[in-house]
Amino acid sequence: MSTNPSDSGRTAALAIDALGRMHRDAAAISRVLTQLLADAGDDLPDLTRIQTQVGYSDYPPCIRLRAGDPDVARAWAAHLGVTLTRKDVPTAVIDGGSRHYAGSTERDGVQVEIGSCTNYYGPAEWSAALAETPADEAEVTA
Repeated sequence: MSTNPSDSGRTAALAIDALGRMHRDAAAISRVLTQLLADAGDDLPDLTRIQTQVGYSDYPPCIRLRAGDPDVARAWAAHLGVTLTRKDVPTAVIDGGSRHYAGSTERDGVQVEIGSCTNYYGPAEWSAALAETPADEAEVTA
Protein backbone atom coordinates (compact mmCIF):
# COMPACT_ATOMS: atom_id res chain seq x y z
CA MET A 1 0.00 0.00 0.00
CA SER A 2 1.35 3.43 -0.81
CA THR A 3 0.35 6.73 0.70
CA ASN A 4 0.68 10.25 -0.55
CA PRO A 5 3.79 11.79 1.06
CA SER A 6 1.86 14.95 1.83
CA ASP A 7 -0.78 12.96 3.74
CA SER A 8 1.10 12.80 7.05
CA GLY A 9 -2.13 12.30 8.99
CA ARG A 10 -2.92 9.13 7.05
CA THR A 11 0.62 7.84 7.46
CA ALA A 12 0.51 8.47 11.19
CA ALA A 13 -2.86 6.69 11.43
CA LEU A 14 -1.46 3.67 9.55
CA ALA A 15 1.56 3.57 11.87
CA ILE A 16 -0.59 3.80 15.00
CA ASP A 17 -2.86 1.03 13.71
CA ALA A 18 0.13 -1.20 12.90
CA LEU A 19 1.64 -0.64 16.34
CA GLY A 20 -1.68 -1.44 17.98
CA ARG A 21 -1.96 -4.74 16.06
CA MET A 22 1.63 -5.59 16.97
CA HIS A 23 0.97 -5.05 20.69
CA ARG A 24 -2.28 -7.06 20.61
CA ASP A 25 -0.63 -9.93 18.73
CA ALA A 26 2.40 -9.93 21.03
CA ALA A 27 0.13 -10.11 24.08
CA ALA A 28 -1.86 -12.99 22.54
CA ILE A 29 1.34 -14.86 21.64
CA SER A 30 2.65 -14.39 25.17
CA ARG A 31 -0.57 -15.72 26.74
CA VAL A 32 -0.77 -18.77 24.46
CA LEU A 33 2.93 -19.65 24.68
CA THR A 34 2.93 -19.29 28.47
CA GLN A 35 -0.10 -21.60 28.70
CA LEU A 36 1.40 -24.15 26.27
CA LEU A 37 4.61 -24.37 28.27
CA ALA A 38 2.76 -24.54 31.59
CA ASP A 39 0.55 -27.36 30.26
CA ALA A 40 3.59 -29.25 28.94
CA GLY A 41 5.47 -29.07 32.23
CA ASP A 42 8.46 -31.40 32.28
CA ASP A 43 6.59 -34.19 30.50
CA LEU A 44 7.65 -33.30 26.95
CA PRO A 45 11.08 -33.38 25.32
CA ASP A 46 12.92 -30.13 24.72
CA LEU A 47 12.41 -28.21 21.50
CA THR A 48 15.34 -26.83 19.50
CA ARG A 49 13.70 -23.50 18.64
CA ILE A 50 10.57 -21.44 19.21
CA GLN A 51 9.77 -18.68 16.72
CA THR A 52 6.99 -16.13 16.99
CA GLN A 53 5.47 -13.83 14.41
CA VAL A 54 2.83 -11.15 14.73
CA GLY A 55 -0.04 -11.35 12.28
CA TYR A 56 -0.22 -9.54 8.97
CA SER A 57 -2.83 -9.18 6.23
CA ASP A 58 -5.09 -12.22 6.61
CA TYR A 59 -2.57 -14.25 8.64
CA PRO A 60 -3.00 -14.64 12.40
CA PRO A 61 -0.17 -14.32 14.89
CA CYS A 62 1.89 -17.51 14.96
CA ILE A 63 4.05 -19.61 17.27
CA ARG A 64 6.36 -22.09 15.51
CA LEU A 65 7.66 -24.91 17.68
CA ARG A 66 10.68 -26.64 16.10
CA ALA A 67 11.69 -30.13 17.16
CA GLY A 68 15.15 -31.63 16.70
CA ASP A 69 13.80 -34.93 15.41
CA PRO A 70 10.51 -36.60 14.42
CA ASP A 71 10.03 -38.30 17.80
CA VAL A 72 10.09 -34.95 19.60
CA ALA A 73 7.67 -33.54 16.99
CA ARG A 74 5.35 -36.52 17.52
CA ALA A 75 5.33 -36.02 21.30
CA TRP A 76 4.46 -32.33 20.98
CA ALA A 77 1.87 -33.04 18.26
CA ALA A 78 0.15 -35.54 20.56
CA HIS A 79 0.16 -32.96 23.35
CA LEU A 80 -1.33 -30.33 21.02
CA GLY A 81 -3.86 -32.76 19.57
CA VAL A 82 -2.66 -32.33 15.99
CA THR A 83 -1.83 -34.80 13.24
CA LEU A 84 1.58 -34.54 11.64
CA THR A 85 1.97 -34.83 7.90
CA ARG A 86 5.19 -36.04 6.33
CA LYS A 87 6.70 -34.56 3.20
CA ASP A 88 9.86 -35.81 1.52
CA VAL A 89 11.69 -33.20 -0.52
CA PRO A 90 14.66 -33.98 -2.80
CA THR A 91 17.42 -31.39 -2.44
CA ALA A 92 20.10 -31.04 -5.11
CA VAL A 93 22.35 -28.91 -2.89
CA ILE A 94 23.00 -31.81 -0.51
CA ASP A 95 22.58 -34.48 -3.21
CA GLY A 96 19.94 -36.08 -1.04
CA GLY A 97 16.80 -34.73 0.53
CA SER A 98 14.92 -33.72 3.62
CA ARG A 99 11.99 -35.18 5.48
CA HIS A 100 9.61 -32.66 7.00
CA TYR A 101 6.95 -33.32 9.62
CA ALA A 102 4.43 -30.58 10.33
CA GLY A 103 1.11 -29.97 12.00
CA SER A 104 -0.81 -26.97 13.28
CA THR A 105 -3.71 -25.88 15.42
CA GLU A 106 -5.24 -22.62 16.60
CA ARG A 107 -5.33 -21.49 20.22
CA ASP A 108 -7.16 -18.29 21.18
CA GLY A 109 -6.57 -16.68 17.79
CA VAL A 110 -2.91 -17.73 17.58
CA GLN A 111 -1.71 -20.29 15.03
CA VAL A 112 0.49 -22.92 16.73
CA GLU A 113 2.71 -25.03 14.47
CA ILE A 114 4.93 -28.00 15.35
CA GLY A 115 7.50 -29.32 12.93
CA SER A 116 10.82 -31.03 12.38
CA CYS A 117 13.16 -31.48 9.45
CA THR A 118 15.81 -34.15 8.95
CA ASN A 119 18.38 -33.85 6.15
CA TYR A 120 19.74 -36.92 4.37
CA TYR A 121 23.09 -36.37 2.67
CA GLY A 122 23.99 -38.27 -0.47
CA PRO A 123 21.96 -40.58 -2.69
CA ALA A 124 22.50 -43.71 -0.56
CA GLU A 125 21.31 -42.09 2.68
CA TRP A 126 18.34 -40.48 0.89
CA SER A 127 17.32 -43.76 -0.81
CA ALA A 128 17.50 -45.60 2.51
CA ALA A 129 15.32 -42.96 4.16
CA LEU A 130 12.72 -43.24 1.41
CA ALA A 131 12.69 -47.04 1.71
CA GLU A 132 11.93 -47.05 5.43
CA THR A 133 8.39 -45.94 6.15
CA PRO A 134 7.20 -47.10 9.57
CA ALA A 135 3.66 -48.46 9.58
CA ASP A 136 2.49 -45.82 12.04
CA GLU A 137 3.35 -43.07 9.57
CA ALA A 138 1.24 -44.35 6.70
CA GLU A 139 -1.76 -42.23 7.68
CA VAL A 140 0.23 -39.02 7.95
CA THR A 141 2.28 -39.18 4.77
CA ALA A 142 1.70 -36.21 2.48
